[in-house]
Amino acid sequence: MLITNFSSGELSETLSGRVDLPIYFQGCKKLINFDVIPTGGIKRRVGTERVGKLAEECRLIPFILDKDNSFILEFIPKKIYVWKNGEKLIDILGEQVFIETEYESLAQIKEIQYAQNYDTMIFVQKDFKPLQIVYNFSTKQFDYGPMEFDY
Repeated sequence: MLITNFSSGELSETLSGRVDLPIYFQGCKKLINFDVIPTGGIKRRVGTERVGKLAEECRLIPFILDKDNSFILEFIPKKIYVWKNGEKLIDILGEQVFIETEYESLAQIKEIQYAQNYDTMIFVQKDFKPLQIVYNFSTKQFDYGPMEFDY
């Protein structure tokens, strides 16, 4: 049977064999190396490219502002290194840009939860105050510190 509509994406195992449901014919059990197009079709997933060497074992978190400004935040203990559009972000002294943090171990870093609202990223971890990082478009730099609560 030819199926050309994958608008339901990967289906739960609990739907296996449920041919009585229309969703059964709009999805698949497993979709590997393909992306679902919003109109229902699929396309091959793009490949990956090695763009640099990381400092050490770390956690990577994307910070995407628009098509011209996308960052990767490389979390290691006590620092967040910044990558822009696949390259290390370097300051005027030739050093890689980083943000100082209180996270002392990779275990703590792995517990971080985050959310982005356009130019602002908020990071929370149970043992620390929420951290806020804001990208300033006029200075092209990051402002960061404890999150301010306005009551």
